[in-house]
Amino acid sequence: MTVVTKNPTTNQTIVAGWTNPANAYTENGVNTYASVNGAEQKYGGWGFTTSDIPEGSTITKVEIGAKHYESPPSGYTDYTQLKYIQTNGSTANFYPNPRTSLGWDWMDITYLESGWDLTKLNNADYRIKMVEMQNDGGCQVETEDEKCYVICLANDKRILKSIGDVKVGDKVLICDYDSVKPLGQSKISDWMRFSKVLGIDVRDLVQEDVVEIWSGELDLGTHLNLGKSLVWKAHVTVTKVQPFHVFSADSKTRIKLSAEELYNQIKNGADWYIKHLWFGWTVKPFKIEKAALKTVTGKAYKLSFIEKDFGVFSKTLHRNELETLQNIGLNLQRQQDLGPPFMAIGSKTTCYVDVIAIRVTFTPPTAGQAHNIGEGLTNQTIIM
Repeated sequence: MTVVTKNPTTNQTIVAGWTNPANAYTENGVNTYASVNGAEQKYGGWGFTTSDIPEGSTITKVEIGAKHYESPPSGYTDYTQLKYIQTNGSTANFYPNPRTSLGWDWMDITYLESGWDLTKLNNADYRIKMVEMQNDGGCQVETEDEKCYVICLANDKRILKSIGDVKVGDKVLICDYDSVKPLGQSKISDWMRFSKVLGIDVRDLVQEDVVEIWSGELDLGTHLNLGKSLVWKAHVTVTKVQPFHVFSADSKTRIKLSAEELYNQIKNGADWYIKHLWFGWTVKPFKIEKAALKTVTGKAYKLSFIEKDFGVFSKTLHRNELETLQNIGLNLQRQQDLGPPFMAIGSKTTCYVDVIAIRVTFTPPTAGQAHNIGEGLTNQTIIM
């Protein structure tokens, strides 16, 4: 038996979401990656020739493979799906077990076609797709009594939107943790950017336990010259598996915890800080003061972006809070103009692929069989 392996040389986007898809041409540790559920990329240009598989050979096995790994947050399982479209139009989907570091997985597709030859190999429609399976779901929560707000950019203007009103294609303010700076105040250009929403997952909550995180106490009376003290704390309500990026007081430690893990640590006396969007559109760390469990009925929303590791700036306002803020002149328009406290929340799922390939096992022509021995000798055969 002889084995030959080929990598692709062309690609085509079926569903947008894979970044730098040509990185999957070569095994070199430089990955293509996707963070959008359903992102799909087609590959081709396999380049099998008679130099690889001589005429007269018998193809005994055809496999598609990928060197991949996944980094889902708690509550999700991500798969780098390997997808093969048969010549009759049927689809075969394969789900290699998720990996925590780069490694190869191969799937046998021999049975999917009859009479494998160079033409079928070179026309092979092999795709990779990010598939996210929701075990529970890390998301921001909205109910009848509370709304979660994010900042969007529309026509070069910043607009506060309920997360339930956000649409695919909207640009939302995020904190890019790949560009993380030392803990402390920093300018919006250092930490933040508006990024396009590529996907939205929505899940119904029915009497489900969620976590409410409180931090960033602010005396609005002082900041707005009201002549009296009016204390308000930033807070957000999320599902228990929602990831948070949190920092130590000395800025030397940054880890990602689920909301439930964070709740348990805060309950047991741990000190963690979280980044806030602050007045003047700066970023400032605040200590998490309280975490609580509560049971709600509503919806959970999860936004997907192209960035690898990010936080969505969001805050929760109860109905009575929104009314109070409006009564002192802090309606949504005024809040978005000032850049008031927002929570920065980690929320990312990513599949990484270093390289993909088609691997063919074949038996060369037997002795005495007439066969072509290569280009330039197309009209000649040799008897062995």
